[in-house]
Amino acid sequence: MISSVVKKTLVIVCLTLFITVTYATAQDTNNTANFFIESNPLHANIIIDGKPVIETTPALIKNLSAGTHKIGLRKEGFSPINFEVELKEAETSSVKVELSYGKIVLSISEAEKTIFPSLKNKELSSTILLPEGQYKFTLDDESVKITPTYPKEALLGGVTSLLAVSLFTTSLCTLIEIGNKGELLLPHSNFLVISESATVILGMTELALIIDKNHTMKNLEVYDTNFSENNREAAALLTEAQEKLAAGRLEESLSKYSEIISNYPDFNSIPEALYRTAKIHLITHNTNLAKSELSIIINNYPTPEVYDKACQTLAVLYFDLGDITKSKEIVEKMVFYDPLFSDTKEEIQKNGIESLIRNWAGFPEEEDAE
Repeated sequence: MISSVVKKTLVIVCLTLFITVTYATAQDTNNTANFFIESNPLHANIIIDGKPVIETTPALIKNLSAGTHKIGLRKEGFSPINFEVELKEAETSSVKVELSYGKIVLSISEAEKTIFPSLKNKELSSTILLPEGQYKFTLDDESVKITPTYPKEALLGGVTSLLAVSLFTTSLCTLIEIGNKGELLLPHSNFLVISESATVILGMTELALIIDKNHTMKNLEVYDTNFSENNREAAALLTEAQEKLAAGRLEESLSKYSEIISNYPDFNSIPEALYRTAKIHLITHNTNLAKSELSIIINNYPTPEVYDKACQTLAVLYFDLGDITKSKEIVEKMVFYDPLFSDTKEEIQKNGIESLIRNWAGFPEEEDAE
């Protein structure tokens, strides 16, 4: 039988462990931060502490542990970016990164078309992205042919030449031994063994280089690009859209914003264009379109400038539609980053979410009837 003293001791130990684990869990839960990450252009893949995440830029990473994190951004055609961020507990940080071309930008305006003979005569436009390296250009009246050079072509040529010399030397040594002895007998002379070994090593090296060359050329990626020009065109459209919106010409403004969203998917002002489009649709009573656009911002284009505003607008919209539960869910997604909502958290704690939404919607709490 276990004595009462032992039982009491076990109970105390269990309670102590429970309290310790509960406190540690609470500490771990609270020791988190939020992190906005943007890039220009958009849709860069994100790597956090060596692990890729599902989201692409722009993204809002919630409940990331406070402290130092290693961030990587990857987008095809642009140089990889790596940096560190220091996140403080219970705070929201943000960073915006300008990506730079990681390849050669080549503009050939004289030719009607650009052809890569080594890429099954792939035909491209006049502005392309090439991997860094050496190329041979052949220009005629109608096209320019670009032939890439294998980066280790000189090494491959040198190894091939040495292999030819080694094969010749091995053959010559073999003939000499046969000539001296009448037949080839083992063991060979040291010189023949050395030449044979060199031939085998050089042959394996040449084979490895040939395999690498074939792999490199097969995976050589060449891209049509007009990113800089596209950015300029999108920026001009954005200016036009804002001017027309300020003048009250809603339909014309909506047309410009829609053109940006449809034709320039990597433009870094897409979130702003989506938000303006949603607001115009609310004004013109296209509720379903506005709801969809605000949801796209929250789920796919969260940026510090529009995320909380999109949450607030969508919460009020659901409130007006009578869906209080959905409205509350949207408010709880807010990260209280925008200065316009700096008192939101305190107000929610004091009066509750529904009271806050009613104030946003312009319906203050009704006083109790006397």
